[in-house]
Amino acid sequence: MLIRCPECGEKISDKCVYCVHCGYPYRELSEVKSQKVNICIIDGIEFDLTKPYVMTMRFKKNQIGKVTDIIKEIVAITSIRNASDLYTEMFNSEKVPRRWMDVAPQKESTPAVVVQQPQVGVVTCPYCHSTNVKRIGRFGKEASIYFKGIASAKMAKQWHCNNCNSNF
Repeated sequence: MLIRCPECGEKISDKCVYCVHCGYPYRELSEVKSQKVNICIIDGIEFDLTKPYVMTMRFKKNQIGKVTDIIKEIVAITSIRNASDLYTEMFNSEKVPRRWMDVAPQKESTPAVVVQQPQVGVVTCPYCHSTNVKRIGRFGKEASIYFKGIASAKMAKQWHCNNCNSNF
């Protein structure tokens, strides 16, 4: 049966918890709790998520409140670690999921990238960060300038990387 919202005057269902137009809480939370509509089973335990659900729907319709407050409310009720994922699920589906796992399944782990700090006094290539470098000697510079002239790539360079063949 459709009734009028006392806040905005739009038609809404008499079974709804809040007005879908303005977010006005149509029924008291105590009435909704008795219906067990917003019960979520997390790791075998039932939790009533009516309050965070109503907060989520009010935020979605009118941007009333803060997302962090909703997530804190979910944590206060359930003590789960992935409360932000549960909030996202409620926000996107516009309903409380019937079952939820506390921790999402672990993704395959990727090996950690170890970044080594450059050693003091060790020359490294600025392009590939290799330490496989050699000093361009005086003879190498002079020969390059003699054959290529002033356009020589080694003219103002001091080091050559054996890894990427760059001069720096």
